[in-house]
Amino acid sequence: MSVFKGNRAPNNFFYHFSTPWQQLMLEKYLGSIHAYPDWRYLDLGCGAGNNLRTIIKFGENITALEPATKALEYCRERYDGKSVNFVQGAAEKLPFNDASFDVVVFTEVLEHVASPEQSLREVERVLKQGGYCILSFQTYLNLAGAIKSFMKYALKRPDWDAWGDSAGQTEHMLTVFGVKMILRPMHLKSLSESGADYLNAWLIWLPFIHQNYKLLDRFPLFFLGKLPVIKWFGMDYFMLLQK
Repeated sequence: MSVFKGNRAPNNFFYHFSTPWQQLMLEKYLGSIHAYPDWRYLDLGCGAGNNLRTIIKFGENITALEPATKALEYCRERYDGKSVNFVQGAAEKLPFNDASFDVVVFTEVLEHVASPEQSLREVERVLKQGGYCILSFQTYLNLAGAIKSFMKYALKRPDWDAWGDSAGQTEHMLTVFGVKMILRPMHLKSLSESGADYLNAWLIWLPFIHQNYKLLDRFPLFFLGKLPVIKWFGMDYFMLLQK
């Protein structure tokens, strides 16, 4: 019997996962790249495995990498019988040859890795020429980021998190501009970008907003994420990159 319930891992024992509205974004980007049946996919930092449900709709040659043993065991149970190859490893040193994948899905993980720079260099390395990376990350150039900075540095509460599921884990306070600086010397061209999760970003101080996952899933406010400038200041940011 599976221990999985809904879209979250039990007791939040994984620090990164992909929520239902993020799956809508992932499906949109995967649908836009017109994949071929024989393409190879990498779900980098698969966590609780939510992305895999969406990726399976587009391809059958899928590898999922995750550093945590417990997460891998959980995903193997969840996807028992599916054609997914699970591999244990870290984003900073991927155990794959150069140009191994047509698509790398790297969502909600970049802020948690030891080195965002090295992880993105590894993504570039394992992508085939012309291949795609769907990247998303939490960005903290907003009110939630300001509160987190205050909690971390003034009140010595580094475990405070807008989502409430990153306690005890590495968490880089990324911004869109910082990630773009990392990408600048790389051969990864941005084809499309979009922000989301503006309730978490700006209304986090309201008790009925904080960690209200049903409300956040219902109102990701995608239309704001398409607007110039405003798209940079949500809680989440998506990029479709091509090598």
